[in-house]
Amino acid sequence: MLQSKMTLRTFGNLNMKNIFLRNRCNFGAQITCLPFLFTLKDQKTSNEIRVIYKENLDFFYGQFSWIDHKVQSDSILTDIKYIRKSEHCISLRPNSFGLRLSFFIKRASPKDAIIKTNKNNSSPLLNKQVTFCDSKYRAIHYLELSDNQLSKGELSKSLKAPFLFESKHSKLNINKNYINIFIMVGGGAGEFKKWGVKNFIKVCQNIENTLNQRVIIHALIGPDEDKEKKSLLKSKKSNDRIHIYENINISDISRLSILCDLTIANDCGPSHVAQCVQNGFLGIFDKEKKEWFYKNSLSTCLTPLNGNISEITILNVTEAALAILKLKREKNIESITHQFG
Repeated sequence: MLQSKMTLRTFGNLNMKNIFLRNRCNFGAQITCLPFLFTLKDQKTSNEIRVIYKENLDFFYGQFSWIDHKVQSDSILTDIKYIRKSEHCISLRPNSFGLRLSFFIKRASPKDAIIKTNKNNSSPLLNKQVTFCDSKYRAIHYLELSDNQLSKGELSKSLKAPFLFESKHSKLNINKNYINIFIMVGGGAGEFKKWGVKNFIKVCQNIENTLNQRVIIHALIGPDEDKEKKSLLKSKKSNDRIHIYENINISDISRLSILCDLTIANDCGPSHVAQCVQNGFLGIFDKEKKEWFYKNSLSTCLTPLNGNISEITILNVTEAALAILKLKREKNIESITHQFG
């Protein structure tokens, strides 16, 4: 078993070869799949996980040693080839004709499952189907393909598990004598998702002034965020407490999400690592997105009234951030690593 120090209900005492199919390269969509895939592997290491994807996602799935095979499929024929080699298929790709054709040729087994897009779009070929619901957090939605209903505690642990496991491979460390804030200033879908680097930094300064305690800023940027990088580098010249992390892997993102006191993020892919870790998350979204926000006792999401993210004020974000930090202190939550060793 993977050493995640967690207990999960199992899918049965079976040696399974699982297929996981996707047709999107969206970073957040891939991250929210990880808790479910990790659950399959964690319950029995002989379970063989094979991931098939349309776009070239080798850079993403290649990070995870517990995923046995990674395959880029450019056609239905490739899908069929690998599905026929597998004992059990699990698909998280809604409403795919090619996928249904592949399952028909394979002849679905009792362990095959799929997320379908509407109640009338059922298939007699599949034993377990979960109706797609965009009002439920995506990672939890995927976990519903489990044969057993997870308790609230098990659900929380299963969301954290892959990121706690991956964080052990990171060598990053921070100074816990100060308040550490992890900020994610990008947003791959466009400018409408971005709140602005200067605003993030100002919030951190407000936290420092209010609590009278030094704040260290850990800023994450991705490959297409040159404007944000320039702004951070400019700010860093007058603030040596800004640390910039560019194009880091899931292990390092997990580590920072675990060690930092709070993550403040736009609606972006890496935010789902912090959301699943559940160590204090403040989202700044352009609109309400229940599918992409995990609500829990240590998370808050701010949205504008009229759809323009710039309407969200620095004061609003500062107050929300301070509320989460206060709650953590009241609960004496320093680091979730204390819960898992």
